[in-house]
Amino acid sequence: MSEKVAVAGLRGKAWSAAKVKDLFVVFGPITEVILPKEGNALITYKFSEDAVEAVFNMNGAEVEGGFIRVEIARAVKEDELRVTSKHAVWGSAKPVSLQQGAEGE
Repeated sequence: MSEKVAVAGLRGKAWSAAKVKDLFVVFGPITEVILPKEGNALITYKFSEDAVEAVFNMNGAEVEGGFIRVEIARAVKEDELRVTSKHAVWGSAKPVSLQQGAEGE
């Protein structure tokens, strides 16, 4: 069964899916690499045992001058996506004109 691994802390802008795959393929066959945002990757291993090996060996590893975090990706539950606040962040804020900052107020 396949398993996803989440990677965070990749430094620099030169990371591509191919470069991430080259770094992690030593642990087993990879079926997909997604780069959701700069410095992060989501890797799908064909076998869950390989994902566990990648986490065990790469979590906390130094890569290109920084330390990466690697863990088994977990699905976000629907109730974690619900907003719990009863007030909008901007609910009590005074509206700001876009021209205020340009003219020094």
